[in-house]
Amino acid sequence: MKLSPLTDPDASPIAKLVYYCGGAIKVGKALGISHQAVYRWVWKNAVPAERVVELEGLCQGFITREQLRPDIYSGVKRTKTAAPAEEVETSDLVLPDLALPTLV
Repeated sequence: MKLSPLTDPDASPIAKLVYYCGGAIKVGKALGISHQAVYRWVWKNAVPAERVVELEGLCQGFITREQLRPDIYSGVKRTKTAAPAEEVETSDLVLPDLALPTLV
């Protein structure tokens, strides 16, 4: 039985994020980049530092920046008084076609 990236303990955080958001094409469109670039991140298990916060917002915090880039964000404590750039409405970051189906 093949596990999905969400349940596979060996799946990388970027693979989980891409699966959660509906695939590389949707993530690429949301970020304004090609889906091939997103696949490259998954294949290399490497996300550019300048995309980490945007990706965290895209998946509404399902995968955190600490998970995506522990080399940069490991040990960084967050406070409740975040900078205005941190307080972005997630609805502004997620395109309508990225909405996940609701389970009934």
